[in-house]
Amino acid sequence: MPKPKPKKSPSITPIDIKNKEFKSSMFGGYKKEEVRQFLEKVANELNNLLKANKELEAQLTQMRVKLLEAEEMKTDYEKLQDRMLILEGEVEAYKKENEELRARIDELESLVEELRSQLEEKEAQIEELSKGAGSPDEVIDVAVSAAEKIKVKALEEMERELSNLPPSFRPMIDKVLSRIRKELLG
Repeated sequence: MPKPKPKKSPSITPIDIKNKEFKSSMFGGYKKEEVRQFLEKVANELNNLLKANKELEAQLTQMRVKLLEAEEMKTDYEKLQDRMLILEGEVEAYKKENEELRARIDELESLVEELRSQLEEKEAQIEELSKGAGSPDEVIDVAVSAAEKIKVKALEEMERELSNLPPSFRPMIDKVLSRIRKELLG
């Protein structure tokens, strides 16, 4: 914004006009009263113009203040828009991470179901073997041991797979693993 030029004081003021004295000439001079009336009118008009000029300068100052305020608001608005774009990008990144995590959790839940199915098959095999094998206590001990090994192996596999996910997913992963441990190991 250009800076205003310094104000110049008028070279003649209304008071100068009112107080102006003319020398009278001997021949064909002006009538003093007419000159005095005219100078009074000029002084009044100049006074009105100076007042109007002051009012315009005051309005100009107010407008400059409002312009500065508007420029500040525009700058703030632009900063907010920039921040909003950044946040939108972050939201999209979190959405993508969330989708990846959900897909991974679905895979792990499928793995748990598959392991449960395998466990049930092994338990069924053990039961069949126990019919023709040694004492029931021995068969139960073998079956329990085999089942425990399968469960531990399944948990280790899940933990290994989940360790590849981003650290931001760790709290959710820990919850899922805790639930699965509880279900498999009791």
